[in-house]
Amino acid sequence: MDRDATNGPAPQHSRHYFSDDGVEIDSDFDSGNLARAERSGAKSYHLWIGPDCIGTQAENSCRSWFYFKVTVKTPQTLYFLIKNMNLQFKIFREGMKPVYKINDRWERIPGPVTFNLNDDDPNSMELSFSLFITKEMYIAFTYPWSHAEHKTLLSDIKATCINKSIYYHEENLIYTLEKRECEIITISGTLGMLEEREKPIVNLFPNGGERSKSFNGKKYVLLTARVHPGETQGSFMINGFLKFIVSDDPRAVCLRDHFVFKIVPMLNPDAVIRGHYRTDTKGINLNRFYTNPSLVEHPTVYAVKEFFLAFKDQIHCYIDLHGHATKKGCFVYGNYMEFNKEVECYLFPKLIALNCINFDFEGSNFTEKNMRAKDKRGLSKEGSGRVALFKFSGLPRCYTLECNFNTGKVLNNILPSGLPEPEECDNSHPMYSKQIVEYTVGIYEDVGRAIAIALLDSIYKNPFSRVLQTDPELKQLRLDVAAFIATQAPFRFDPVIKRAAKNRDDLVKFLHEGGKKPLEKNDKQERFEKKISVAKTSELVRAPRASKTLQSVLTECEMRPGKRIIISDSPKKEETAVVPIKNYMFPTVQKPVSQKKSFVPKKQSKPPSKRHKIKIDGHALAIEKESSNVAVIEVMAE
Repeated sequence: MDRDATNGPAPQHSRHYFSDDGVEIDSDFDSGNLARAERSGAKSYHLWIGPDCIGTQAENSCRSWFYFKVTVKTPQTLYFLIKNMNLQFKIFREGMKPVYKINDRWERIPGPVTFNLNDDDPNSMELSFSLFITKEMYIAFTYPWSHAEHKTLLSDIKATCINKSIYYHEENLIYTLEKRECEIITISGTLGMLEEREKPIVNLFPNGGERSKSFNGKKYVLLTARVHPGETQGSFMINGFLKFIVSDDPRAVCLRDHFVFKIVPMLNPDAVIRGHYRTDTKGINLNRFYTNPSLVEHPTVYAVKEFFLAFKDQIHCYIDLHGHATKKGCFVYGNYMEFNKEVECYLFPKLIALNCINFDFEGSNFTEKNMRAKDKRGLSKEGSGRVALFKFSGLPRCYTLECNFNTGKVLNNILPSGLPEPEECDNSHPMYSKQIVEYTVGIYEDVGRAIAIALLDSIYKNPFSRVLQTDPELKQLRLDVAAFIATQAPFRFDPVIKRAAKNRDDLVKFLHEGGKKPLEKNDKQERFEKKISVAKTSELVRAPRASKTLQSVLTECEMRPGKRIIISDSPKKEETAVVPIKNYMFPTVQKPVSQKKSFVPKKQSKPPSKRHKIKIDGHALAIEKESSNVAVIEVMAE
């Protein structure tokens, strides 16, 4: 095999037959993944997931997606142990289970699922379960959505549009690395449609042919999904969105009259077909290359960026749809910007929450820190679609929308719309009475529907709105959102915003006057960031490592029992160092010590400082708080 090839064999598409039990295990199909299978005993099997780009120089550690078929000659219960899964303890601890297909319907495995650390590989976990199989059964990490299923749905949507005189246009946006088409779909009503066609874009639409029709006075909505192939939630949200906007629902008719929908349902089809979890066929996380994508190396991301820039003045909203393995719920990542624009950024996800039981508005993240966060490979989120395209355009409504693989943290009580709704919109449905609400394909599709309905609310055109009946121009909701933002960092450190948010009339005036960019270096914010504080014992136990600054101080000092190390942010002591606040450290409420006087502890009768034991590089340490900006660390005897 050419180890650099993207068109080479796929070892994770395999087939194994075991004559002793009359069992065949097969993953040689679209989106399948199972690299190896061994019989470990009677009716017992050990299985190995194929990592992304297995057998090539781009092979990496992404090993979460599995999808295979089991065929038996006689009905029997089989035991499966997956040996090399990524460390997905969190979601399985919270009730996650693989899924199996029965009667053309995917359901979670009914019996117990066990998971443990692999004794031979600390970077892998073992996942085991048993299933009774009568003849044939498909088993997967989560609800699959293959490339073939995607193509079938597009054909169905096209047929629906033709029957209802809805404008539908499908084009090949660009060819992938393996020369597959990456489709972009245009859907709208005929209102405002012109005979004129959209102009060609250099390097895009390689098949030629007629471009999409142009529309007069309509804003564009751009949705993308499956840049990460194993995050099938993105496809289900797209599917729910597509099914709704071509339906006979009066809100869908209104949506088609006011918007042109541009949808790229599958950004990484090569990796979807190969059964990858996160990366493309060269082992690249494509959602880190929107800043400067290569036409040769990252063609689909390049195409989305170029398309966005060509129509950026017409785009009302851009959403990239994803799945999340750790953070619970359905939520968005937005961008940090000046206050007035931030209100518009927050407002749209708030509208989604008012139309969706499972959407977690307060679980969303709009911080500048999150925009710059780096992944395990050191690649920054500044290269993600929602950050890069926001920076290119200044469009407030650029989002990544995430849905957890398993469950969420909140359930919203939503008002009735006055129209027939699916069961996922009914708060009284039995699925919402469970202690843990298990996410289903229907719940993911409902999030897609809520995106569409929120779009209509955002332009005040929803004839069956849950919010516009009492707040027709969203003035009240906009004020509520602004007041909420004023409580979030860094806006809460801006004295002008803080003062305006205390009084509703002042807040109205502040927004009317255009708002104000928060202070980048506010004195109070700076003091907050520099305070030294000691974590609670329970938090220290969970802390994965000490801060880099603390590590360097301890490394340079002689590690012997009884050694005491003073760490302070006082500028008068050259030998001291500031310990930056980490997620596991909490700011003290005490005032910082005045820098005009040297700190001298007062001798008074009080209980001794609470000491917390931690370990760094194998050394036992005790840490206690001396003041608001001084911590003492003592090396303890083992």
